Amino acid sequence: MVRRIIPLMLVLLSFSNIAQAQEQERQVHVIEQRPFLLSLRAEIAPQFAYTMNEVLYHYIQASGTFRFHITEEWAVGLTYSHYFSSITEGFEDVQSTFAVYPETVPVRWFAGAEVNYSPIYGKFILFDSWIVNWNAWISLGAGVTQTGIDNFHPTGTVGVGARLFLTPWLAMHIELKDHIYNESFKAGSELINNFVIQTGFGFFFPDFEYKYQK
Repeated sequence: MVRRIIPLMLVLLSFSNIAQAQEQERQVHVIEQRPFLLSLRAEIAPQFAYTMNEVLYHYIQASGTFRFHITEEWAVGLTYSHYFSSITEGFEDVQSTFAVYPETVPVRWFAGAEVNYSPIYGKFILFDSWIVNWNAWISLGAGVTQTGIDNFHPTGTVGVGARLFLTPWLAMHIELKDHIYNESFKAGSELINNFVIQTGFGFFFPDFEYKYQK
C-alpha cells in the first residue's frame, strides 16, 4: 500500500511544481528598454528662433547649442545666438504720429552656459502605428548679451523645452526661453525680458548600445 502511495504523491508534487512555475511566468513584468539613451552622450543642436514680445523690432535668431548629457536627467550646455533685426510697423507709427525717434538699443548676440534637468519622459502613438518617445526639460543659465555697438549685459536665462526622438541619433525640439538683463536708456535703466521661442534638431553622438540586449 505504501509503495503505491509514494509514486502517486511524487506525481501530484510534480504537477504542483509545474502549476507554480506557470503562475510565476504569468506574474513576470517585462520592462521595455528605452529606444533612445542620453547618458554620457553629446548633442549638437542648430536652431531657428524668434523674439515674441518685442514691439519695435523683429528679431530672428540663428543659434546653436552644444550639450553634454551627464545622466538621463541632467545635462550642461553652451549656447550662442546671433540676432538679425528689422523695424516693425509700430516703430514707423511712432515716428509718423509723434514725430519722434524711439530710443531703442537693438540686440546683437547672446552667448552663455546652462544647466538642463529633464524630469519627464514618455511616449505616444502617432497614426495608430508610430510610437514616438519624448521628454521635457527645464533650463537655468547665465551669459552675456550685446546690444547697440558696445553694450554688454550680464544675462540670466530660464526656459522649458520638449524633444521628440526620431531616430537613435536624431531628435526634434521646441523651447521657450526668457533672457533677462538690465538695459540703460537716457530716461534710466530698465529690466528687459526677451521671450524667445526656438526650434531645431539635435544630433547625438556617440552611438549607444545596451549592455544586455533584448
